[in-house]
Amino acid sequence: MVGPVDTARAQIVELNPWWRSPNALAKDPHLVRMGGAGFHWDPPALQAIPLEPVPSTHSGGRGRSGKTTTVKTMVERLVRSGQSRVLHFSFDLERVARAIRDVIVRAKQLHPDPDGSWYLFPDEVISIPEWQLGLEYLWDSCHIRQDCVV
Repeated sequence: MVGPVDTARAQIVELNPWWRSPNALAKDPHLVRMGGAGFHWDPPALQAIPLEPVPSTHSGGRGRSGKTTTVKTMVERLVRSGQSRVLHFSFDLERVARAIRDVIVRAKQLHPDPDGSWYLFPDEVISIPEWQLGLEYLWDSCHIRQDCVV
């Protein structure tokens, strides 16, 4: 039987293949789809969202409007620039705010170079009732004080 910690570990590793190889981004379905679109488009959010430690930056919009693809483009740029502490996690299967805390703390434990500032992209957090409480807990407990959270 697979426990919740094993499941979270597997999801973290699956959703962050650039931890093993930056070249894994070449197979990311969002980036592949965008690359094959036949035109180049940089979403305005790429310039509008600061990638620096601030309490958090929230990006919202209708479904299928390109939020995840924009985030994946940010991830790709960070990884290509040499950043290794970059976490993307889709919370669309989660329903409790504690999952945000658990995933981010667990990811930092799993990463081969965990110390230092991180770029955190908790995707689909609005599917979690009171999701703000999960991020507030991480901030108050100093887990994300030096990190960039988008």
